[in-house]
Amino acid sequence: MDLKLLSAIGAAGAAGGDVIGVEDVFKTYVYTGNGTAQGTVQQIVNGIDNTGGGLVWIKNRGQNVSHMLLDTERVDGNGDTYELKSDSSNAQAGPYSGMNITAFNNNGFKLEGNGGNTNENNKEYVSWNFKKQEKFFTICTWTGDGNTGRVISHDLGSVPGAIFIKKISGSDDWTVWHRRLNEGTNPHTKKIYLNGTDAEAASTNDFTAAPTSTGFTLGNDGRVNESSSDYVAYLFGHEEAEFGPNSDQKIISCGSYEGTGSAGLSVTLPFELQYIMIKNIDRASTGWFIFDSMRALPVGGEDFALFANVNGSETSWGVEFIDINATGFTLKTVGNDDTNKNGDTFIYIAIAAETGKTSKVPENASDVFAMDYGNGSTTIPAFDSGFPVDFGLLKRPASSTEWSATSRLQGPNYLVTNDDSAEAAGSAYVWDSNVGYTAVSWADSALLSWMWKRNAGLDCICYKGTGSARTIEHSLGSNNVPEMIWTKKRNNTGNWHVYHKGLNGGTTPQNYYINLNTSDAQTNTAIWNNQPTSSVFHLSSDGHANSNGDDFIAILFSTVSGISKCGYHTCGAGNVTLSMDFSPRFLLLKNISTGSTPWVVIDTLRGITASAGNTPTLNLSGTSQQSNYTWIQSISSSGIEINAGQGDRFSNDGDDFIWYAHA
Repeated sequence: MDLKLLSAIGAAGAAGGDVIGVEDVFKTYVYTGNGTAQGTVQQIVNGIDNTGGGLVWIKNRGQNVSHMLLDTERVDGNGDTYELKSDSSNAQAGPYSGMNITAFNNNGFKLEGNGGNTNENNKEYVSWNFKKQEKFFTICTWTGDGNTGRVISHDLGSVPGAIFIKKISGSDDWTVWHRRLNEGTNPHTKKIYLNGTDAEAASTNDFTAAPTSTGFTLGNDGRVNESSSDYVAYLFGHEEAEFGPNSDQKIISCGSYEGTGSAGLSVTLPFELQYIMIKNIDRASTGWFIFDSMRALPVGGEDFALFANVNGSETSWGVEFIDINATGFTLKTVGNDDTNKNGDTFIYIAIAAETGKTSKVPENASDVFAMDYGNGSTTIPAFDSGFPVDFGLLKRPASSTEWSATSRLQGPNYLVTNDDSAEAAGSAYVWDSNVGYTAVSWADSALLSWMWKRNAGLDCICYKGTGSARTIEHSLGSNNVPEMIWTKKRNNTGNWHVYHKGLNGGTTPQNYYINLNTSDAQTNTAIWNNQPTSSVFHLSSDGHANSNGDDFIAILFSTVSGISKCGYHTCGAGNVTLSMDFSPRFLLLKNISTGSTPWVVIDTLRGITASAGNTPTLNLSGTSQQSNYTWIQSISSSGIEINAGQGDRFSNDGDDFIWYAHA
């Protein structure tokens, strides 16, 4: 089918009022090449529908080979794509039969061949897939006419935040327009080159007027509008609030900041980012940095960069460049020319992370929660999930061993849920996979991992304590209030502290907490200051979860219909029914009235047996191996029934319990 017709079909679908999440229009996908010869095929299934148009930008992570930009507008009649390289001024090359991308699919794209830029055997690659979507991204092509004032119409449906233009029929630089060139005043009077390291420079014949929501105006420079030459432009949106579960969120931002030369500069965004490209526009010999959270963008660890203008391999130099949070990012480098030189202006293009705030509400629980025994692979993933893992718990159920808790934001580090120890380094905890995590031989078939993806029911936040009462923004989304929160000091010893909406029987629960790493009952101390809302959670000046200068992590849980639920109940003399509107695969249960009671963990992978059967039960606050108990009366499509008279760990008459379940 003609690609122009496919584009029209895609635009019509988008105009129909469908909810569009960031996961529908952008995806960072990492893969290992399998090309041993021309004609070798690899299907990349990333969930992006490219049949309506799009761009796939690919880089070999470990070798000095060029970036490869392949799009739906530059395809020959056989489906073969023409190559462009962001680090080169060369004309497009190809197409090469049976090489690079040979099909743009409704769930990704098809690679063929063994080219080093896209699919060489056993080489590691990253791909960034931009879907053609109104208010987010689009592509234009034209043939130059040499006339100043040439208007190129576009279908972005909004004023662009940035435009990349490349002559494809001949050699010339990539010309970039960005809304914050010239400090945002008449930015069309300046230009900068994507394939170079120069600072911004005056321009009179690249762009001759400010872009509008329907077109952009060109001069007659050979880079953009030489007579009879052919061109492509990539247009990026800017902060249009039309995405996410309520179609009111912004998912792309084209902005700027002024460097201070000191660590701690905060840059505000309307979202937590997953991808960012940064360029110093005041200083030459500076590159176009690309960071993304799939390859590594931890809070408090080294960040791995690629450069759009250089064919070099991925590197971190052992440096932490930025820390991300729910409202933007913080610069961590001191005086770095490329990201934080004092007084210099930096432009960026940032794309929102997949969170409850920016993604569609999950329809299938298996898309956001999985359990798996390890396979002992030293190549990621040792645990298979089917999705990018953001938070994981690990335990050997049949052994007396500690629990580990780790998250993408922590990078190669972990905490232990059954004690108060500080975060420890764990090089096995790697995250650069779209279908699992971890790579180490000891992650064998005796080790079990429970894995979550961030969504409306689960969020992860790293923050630094201040010692003063405050609020911290989260990304569960405006439809979801945190109903359970775990906090833990990362850099020092300290208990895990838990907020749950059912503390104190659900009355002023913010005045109570309970420890995750002990068997204690709830404690009447107000470390939360107030109940959470759909945008923030509260911390008091109490040092348990907010000591000045300490680094913390918070894991937030919420109810999502058919997916997850936080609940509480008081036991009576009879059986207790936990109503969930789903059949749980995972249940966490705690008696908050009586001390010396475990944090009970059961799941369907190890087995939940009703009636008189034994259910293998673990304790999240202890190291003991699982034990069998006959405490489950029944399990159904709407929840679990607990037998009466099972003692204080399960159903003690008169005691209050809190719980969390996942389908």
